[in-house]
Amino acid sequence: MTGLPQDVTDQVNSALAQVQAALNTLHGTLGVHLNYVPGHVYKVDSAGRYAAATGPEYDIVVDSPVPGDGALAEIGLGHGTTASVSAQQAPKHIELRNPQQGALPHTGANLPLIGGIAMALLAGAAVLRRRIA
Repeated sequence: MTGLPQDVTDQVNSALAQVQAALNTLHGTLGVHLNYVPGHVYKVDSAGRYAAATGPEYDIVVDSPVPGDGALAEIGLGHGTTASVSAQQAPKHIELRNPQQGALPHTGANLPLIGGIAMALLAGAAVLRRRIA
């Protein structure tokens, strides 16, 4: 909380700490807690061509008020996060023709020819200008 006086910041932080402590006490009384369920690898091919795994999750558990009845409700967060990979044979290599080696029609101009014509026209223009001037 930047910009607030230190005593106001201390009072707000103290109030938030009291609310957090009350919620933790209430959760403990109500029997609400988090369970961490680690992920696991559940299939690996012996040839190393396939593998699959499930990621970890957190379960929010609400215990039954009757002792010994287990969980009243359980909500999984991150459940079903599964990944798998498989190695496949590479596709056949196909050699394609280079388009610059005759696969496409030649649509450009002959640049040395165009350059020569341009030089001749410039020389002709220079000669005409001297004769007219």
